[in-house]
Amino acid sequence: MLERLPTPIRRGSAASAVLLLAGLALQTPATAAPGQTTAVDDGAVTLLDVSLDGAGLPQLWLSAGDRVQAPDAEPVLVDGDLARTAGSDVPGYGTGSVTPADDEVFVVPEVLTPGLPTLGWSTLRLPGPAVGTTAAEVSLDLTVSGPGGVVVLDRSVPAEPTVLADTRDSVPDELRLPAATSGWQAWVFEEPGRYDLTVVPELHAGTGVRVGSPARYVVEVSAPTAAPEPPPAPAPDVPAPAPH
Repeated sequence: MLERLPTPIRRGSAASAVLLLAGLALQTPATAAPGQTTAVDDGAVTLLDVSLDGAGLPQLWLSAGDRVQAPDAEPVLVDGDLARTAGSDVPGYGTGSVTPADDEVFVVPEVLTPGLPTLGWSTLRLPGPAVGTTAAEVSLDLTVSGPGGVVVLDRSVPAEPTVLADTRDSVPDELRLPAATSGWQAWVFEEPGRYDLTVVPELHAGTGVRVGSPARYVVEVSAPTAAPEPPPAPAPDVPAPAPH
């Protein structure tokens, strides 16, 4: 039976944990039939959906609603008018930044927002913990090609957002997935345009490292169609009437 992330009603979970596997049982999901894939532009989207292939290697899918499809089957579409905001208004965006945070950016939030997708990860397709399991860890190596940088944020603690990935610097980006669970993250794109994401899944178990095939995703952020509304002008100071 297909397992999906619960509907996101609050911010995502922590960024790293140890994943306990009950062996490497295969749990490859059934994929959508040809012609059934559609553009992903709204609602809850399991962007990084981890399972195991027939050889016991980690692999990635994209699932949305009742559909499970190859990551590159259709692009994830982000409405630039709905996603645009000032970088200074995004908690955690400027943390460790190599560029100013006061420019306009495009945010896919970790909470459901009408007209925008909500992006998350899941390890629920992997075998769960049981007696006699071997400690293992799942990591995702992320590289991005696009018109600007991409920042992935964990804002499960609003006052203390955590940067999970930041492609604006030269440090390799690696996402560590929580154990047998799912979570939602905020994705910040610096510019409108097409972003090509390459993700290499790795399973670190007692038998060594199992590296899966690279998965390729496409995220398209549309250019805003309208200029941002200027802030309201301050009300003029009106002197108090003279006392009678």
